[in-house]
Amino acid sequence: MSKKLSEMTKEELWRLFPIILKEHNTEYYKWYVQTAAEIAGVIGKEHISRINHIGSTAVPGLTAKPTVDILLELNQDAAIGQVSARLETAGWICMSEEWEPEMRIAFNKGYTEQGFAMQVFHLHVCRSGNHGELYFRDYLQSHPETAAAYSQLKQELKERFEHDRDAYTQGKNEFVQKVTGEARRELNDCYSVYEVAGSSPAAELFTGWKETMIWSCLQERMGRMYVDQTEHPKSALIIIADFYFFAGEPSESLVRHIAYYSSGAILMVPQHDGWAQLIEQVHGERAERFSRYSIKKEPDVFDRDKLSAYTRNLPEGYELKLMDEEYTAYGVEKERG
Repeated sequence: MSKKLSEMTKEELWRLFPIILKEHNTEYYKWYVQTAAEIAGVIGKEHISRINHIGSTAVPGLTAKPTVDILLELNQDAAIGQVSARLETAGWICMSEEWEPEMRIAFNKGYTEQGFAMQVFHLHVCRSGNHGELYFRDYLQSHPETAAAYSQLKQELKERFEHDRDAYTQGKNEFVQKVTGEARRELNDCYSVYEVAGSSPAAELFTGWKETMIWSCLQERMGRMYVDQTEHPKSALIIIADFYFFAGEPSESLVRHIAYYSSGAILMVPQHDGWAQLIEQVHGERAERFSRYSIKKEPDVFDRDKLSAYTRNLPEGYELKLMDEEYTAYGVEKERG
């Protein structure tokens, strides 16, 4: 009878799971999209700030371990204990936890007593932030000569440390840190965003925008708001369910604050064409323009006395509740079946 993974020594695990490098597989992105959607369903989309495909499998043409890495960024108020419990119930194995200088929890899936499964994943869980993995990925995607050098380095390390994952990882550290630093400078910290309350000065950027969902967020009833800087924001993003409202000056960091974890559409609503052009520039073929008809706002159309009478005479067992983010998400899920 074979040992359980939890009973194996590090050396036994390294023998069972050696360093393997393969040519890029176009299926990796499909694995990511499907698994990211499953993660969102398990822990609840309302807890996710951003989720991304990272690592070498996110770079077309790059030789990589056939393991899809996913960076899951949680909102600041997400309960990490609850998130971890739900992931473990869904089959994710917690491999490590770090709490200083920032919270980092690593999970994996696809490791069995018989070796690698057909699909293997590493899930990196952290709080929302300006994380280096995103810059490293983007830089390799746009600099093929650097990606080629990284591929060569990994091949050399694999030959030396096929059964020593720690040494293999350490051998890449200097290269990764150097490239990440250059990427941050070149991309101008484009993943840096800050979550603020609806009462933030950024609320002024939405002045005159007659959209009920925006009003609800500014009144702190539902949704979340992000800005480019906290003290004197020039750009703002409001997210409510699958709706993303962009206001103020176009900001690449806010346009990039979008997660492709759903097979459904994300509706990006720009305040003006400057935002629309930036969305198309950043997201390329994923962004598709379309016309959406707004609902006419008629604030005086309802008879308040009649509505009050209805609320006073609700049948037994019924009650009135605010249509907040939780109930909106519930309605969306019921509609999708």
